[in-house]
Amino acid sequence: PRHPLTNLLSIEYYQRRKKMAVQHRVLTTSFQALSIVSSLVVLIISFMGVSNHEAPGLSCASAVRPVKFIYDEGGYILECAWPTKNSTLRMLILLAAIIIPAVIIWSQYTNKSLFLFLSVVLAVGVFAVLFYAMIIDSKSSEAARKWCGDYKERGHCDMKFYYLVPGLTAVTICIYVVMIALTLRYRSEFVYKQSTIIEGDGIGSNGMSEQEGASLLASSPA
Repeated sequence: PRHPLTNLLSIEYYQRRKKMAVQHRVLTTSFQALSIVSSLVVLIISFMGVSNHEAPGLSCASAVRPVKFIYDEGGYILECAWPTKNSTLRMLILLAAIIIPAVIIWSQYTNKSLFLFLSVVLAVGVFAVLFYAMIIDSKSSEAARKWCGDYKERGHCDMKFYYLVPGLTAVTICIYVVMIALTLRYRSEFVYKQSTIIEGDGIGSNGMSEQEGASLLASSPA
């Protein structure tokens, strides 16, 4: 039989580890949810920039996209959407960026270690492709800004919306990096190691079950 002091120390360690696991899971889940919201916002904004509005004397066929050109005379507006490859790549990867954190959250709360691992691997891939999409969007916006300079005697460009998309994508990438780091730490500390405590599976750091820990706590001296 264990010494009473050993039992009390085991219970204390068990309870401390369990509290740490819960706190870290709440923090990790918060960033996972934030990554979903951020990706959804960028996706919605992306849908807002898929239509063209052509003006007299200048068409999107001759413009570098994306661009919003405003004529000084007459106030006509030429608005050309993102290139199709930009929008398609960004929207598809944003859909993945919404789905994968949701799967990670489900895996954590159901203790599906394999699904959690595979989802994190996919999340790293999403991060890489999302970073690539941000780079090509930034290059497209910059090329359009330079194109506007060739027509400055006829009007000016308003590029705020088209800089907003890569800017918000960059914010989403930063959130994704933090989310991946927290998820990896949670998995290594509270899921992967059999010597740690996962809420609901009844395993303690010293091999003590949750039921045994409760029994020891009830029988321990005040």
